[in-house]
Amino acid sequence: MIRLTRSPEPADLRAAREKHLPRLRKVLARTGREPRSGDFKDYGLPSVRHALYEGQGPRCCYCEGDVHSSPDPVEHFRPKSRIPTHESANARPGYWWLAHCWENLLLACGPCNIRKGAKFPLKEGSIPLQPEELPPGNEEPLLLDPYDPDPALDPVLLIEFRRIAPTGGVEQWRPYPRTGDERARYTIQRVLQLDAPGHLALYREHVNTVVMPRVAQMKAVLRGPELSNGDVRPLRDELQRVVRELLAPGKRFSALSYDALRHFVPDSALEPHLRCGWPRPPVRL
Repeated sequence: MIRLTRSPEPADLRAAREKHLPRLRKVLARTGREPRSGDFKDYGLPSVRHALYEGQGPRCCYCEGDVHSSPDPVEHFRPKSRIPTHESANARPGYWWLAHCWENLLLACGPCNIRKGAKFPLKEGSIPLQPEELPPGNEEPLLLDPYDPDPALDPVLLIEFRRIAPTGGVEQWRPYPRTGDERARYTIQRVLQLDAPGHLALYREHVNTVVMPRVAQMKAVLRGPELSNGDVRPLRDELQRVVRELLAPGKRFSALSYDALRHFVPDSALEPHLRCGWPRPPVRL
């Protein structure tokens, strides 16, 4: 997962909200129950899908795998329908009033959308938003939001991919909380299952087929005669090439690429020559 920047709200979504939010309020007033799945319409309009697809470029908001403008689902960060809880047999209310809120919408791949479902855990003692209250209020979600503007909540800072090479086993790249952060742990393990076997197989394939050729070339440049002669241009050129191919916006599994690159070619190998290490994705070119 990487940090994303939200584009302007599509005009169609604003019109849909003005149309459907009053209708959802009437459902609540008429029936005495919060709106259900069948009551929500037009939050996944083509213009909304296109804007999310272009902004995410074209990657799942959660796992960074492949996503398509259609038919992959428009995801609600705060679920629109009732939310299951582990502490009680009773689900707590969903965020029906945010069903057409631009800041609540993302584009997810099918598997991530299914795994997340209506899960939205909150930190113990956190106070859920009241109906019609806008985020963040006094809520403290335990799911990382890739669109959160807080630099301290950059998912790349909180989730780390580590190389696991068991004796006689198959090498794996597995996501862990980088600093033991509770939000990262819930995001990885209890909400999105980013360490599920299917994901791990894709991570391994990506590192072996996409990252390792660039690692080999970078190591070759570091061993080359140019650096011995004080010429850093080949190394700088190779770094820029790797960034374009692996760490720029829209590149598949860029957070994984970042950690794999730093594992095989640590920052300390670059800093004596370039006075910088690997830039954290997404890298704007």
